[in-house]
Amino acid sequence: MKQTILITGANGFIGSNICRHLLAAGYECRVLVRTKSGVPSGCDIVLGEFENTILAPDIFRNVHAVVHCAAHVHKMGRMKGSDNEEYFRVNRDLTQKLAQSAISVGIKMFIFLSSTKVMGDHNALGKIYTEEDTPMPTDSYGQSKYEAEKILKELYISESELQCVVLRLPMVYGPANKGNMISLIATASRGIPLPLSAARGKRSMIYIGNICSAIETLLAWEGKTKNSWECFNLTDTIDITSKQLYRAIYGSFRNGTGILWFPEILVNLVRRIVPLCEPVISRLFNCYRFSSKKFQKTFEWSAPFSFEEGIAETITWYKKKSINQ
Repeated sequence: MKQTILITGANGFIGSNICRHLLAAGYECRVLVRTKSGVPSGCDIVLGEFENTILAPDIFRNVHAVVHCAAHVHKMGRMKGSDNEEYFRVNRDLTQKLAQSAISVGIKMFIFLSSTKVMGDHNALGKIYTEEDTPMPTDSYGQSKYEAEKILKELYISESELQCVVLRLPMVYGPANKGNMISLIATASRGIPLPLSAARGKRSMIYIGNICSAIETLLAWEGKTKNSWECFNLTDTIDITSKQLYRAIYGSFRNGTGILWFPEILVNLVRRIVPLCEPVISRLFNCYRFSSKKFQKTFEWSAPFSFEEGIAETITWYKKKSINQ
């Protein structure tokens, strides 16, 4: 009998890719969504508001595991008022309700997609974070994700037959993503060079195909770990600078590096005189690195897609999309 996996956020970038991957691997996917738009074909779709659908009597019927992807996603800048509250309502409170429902019916595994933002902002000192480092979130997105992690630990720590796995993800890229990676690709496609010569800070990223592989690995976890709650960083396992990243992207469209010379002293000057530029400068120049060795060792896992392969797939998709527009 095929195992049934309950997936939230299945019409989002990450959730929809996980669904397609698991369907191809022979799993049944039951998805909780508010609209069918973007949901891969072949899924068992349950429509409705999240807080209501998780109370439906048959929602967990024959379900082996839950993959919780739904989230109020991170945006650059500070959120205020209702936007700020929405982070905690969705990322913390609804996660708690879903986990409590899953525990009440004995779902064997609960996989929660968290974020490396629980560790705070970009690190200029070059530290590589591990799961042993203390989280210090600096915005509502990171705080809400970290609070959800703590709640899940409290719920599962005393369970003997059930398990919760938290995966902290850095920047995710891949075909059809709408994040910062696509902005860089669009810029390179126009032949616009960027002043990244002084960018030496490496950062961790992860290709969507590697996330899907890790999820499938977790679903066959038996015998790998006996802990009822585990937290893992998950990355491509190779970190790169924004200069290396943009050079690779730019070279896919034309000759040249696409890198303008811009001395580090001027970068630091811009930081001081234009504080509003700091978030962008941090993303491009500071380190933001995470070790995924714990996950690799625990599950004997290695990323099936290299950075070069992930970027190539993403750019190929972008070029096809541009032609069809």
